[in-house]
Amino acid sequence: VRGKNVLELGAGAGLVGMVCKKLGAKKVVLSDHPNAIALLRKNVQRNFHSNQEPGMDTDTTDDISVLPLDWRDEQHLAAVLKNGPYDVVVATDVVFSTDLVAPLLKCAAAAATPHTGVVLVCLQERCADAFALFKLQSEVSCSEFRQVPTDELKFVDDACVLFELKGMMTGGPVSGITDLQKGDASSRTEKETGPTKRKKDSRDDDDPRDKGKNSKKEKR
Repeated sequence: VRGKNVLELGAGAGLVGMVCKKLGAKKVVLSDHPNAIALLRKNVQRNFHSNQEPGMDTDTTDDISVLPLDWRDEQHLAAVLKNGPYDVVVATDVVFSTDLVAPLLKCAAAAATPHTGVVLVCLQERCADAFALFKLQSEVSCSEFRQVPTDELKFVDDACVLFELKGMMTGGPVSGITDLQKGDASSRTEKETGPTKRKKDSRDDDDPRDKGKNSKKEKR
C-alpha cells in the first residue's frame, strides 16, 4: 500500500485503514455507517496528530479522512468518490446480510481505480447465504477473482479467508440474486466458484457450466 490511495469500507474501529497509513499509504479514507463514525473519528484522533478540533463533522488528519458511508446512500458514496479513485479498497468482516452484498460490491467497484484498482475483502462466514452470494457476485462482476491461498497468508485464525478482486465492473445488480436470496446460494456457489483466479473472455458465452445451470432451471 506504500504510496497508494486506500479506502476502507465498513472500517469499524479503523484498525486496517490506520495500519495502511502507518505502512506508507499516501492517502487513506476510512468509511462506515454514520452510527459508527464517532468511534472511528476518536480512534484516528488518538493515533495521528490533528490540527482540527474534536467533534468536527469531517475529520482529516495527516491524509486520513473519516467519512460516513451507508452503502445504499448515493450522496454518501459521492462524497467518498470525491477523494478517489482508490488504488486499493479494503474491507473486513463486512458480509453478514444478503441484502447488503450488492451495495457493498457497488461501492467497491465505483471507488476502485478502473482497470488497476485492487479490492481486498477479509471475511469469516457469519451468514452462509450472504457468504455464498458474495462469492458468486464477485466472480461475475470482476475480471479476476480469487480466494488467496492460506500459504500466502499468516492468519492466526483459520476461519478467516481473504478474497482479491480486480477489474470490477460498475453497473446494475448481478443477475441471479433473486434465486440466491431464496436459499440456494450455498449449493450453487460451491459449484460455480472456486479459490482459483478466473479471467473472463469471449469463451464465457459458451461456458459448459452455463448450460448446466440452464438445464437445472428447466428441470425446476
